[in-house]
Amino acid sequence: DAKRHMGLGHIAEKSFHISRASRIVIGLRAALNFDDGGELALNLDDLYGYFLRRLTAANVQNDADMLDEIYGLTLEVRQAWSTLPPLNPAARR
Repeated sequence: DAKRHMGLGHIAEKSFHISRASRIVIGLRAALNFDDGGELALNLDDLYGYFLRRLTAANVQNDADMLDEIYGLTLEVRQAWSTLPPLNPAARR
């Protein structure tokens, strides 16, 4: 949505959607368990930090390519998570 609004010149709407995406990333980052997650948690923390920096830059610079980059990386992370077995035993059934 942010990219669409960026293309239409709707600054407030673009900023709203980038802010929403940033809040989601902040939530994911806050949920990381560094005690049990080890290197994976550290790597995800770095990646989420990168997402936040790029979202901010995309917003300031009106750069749709940065949004595309973040979207592509997000899809890669989502795909990786989807290959893992569920942690909840009830979800395995």
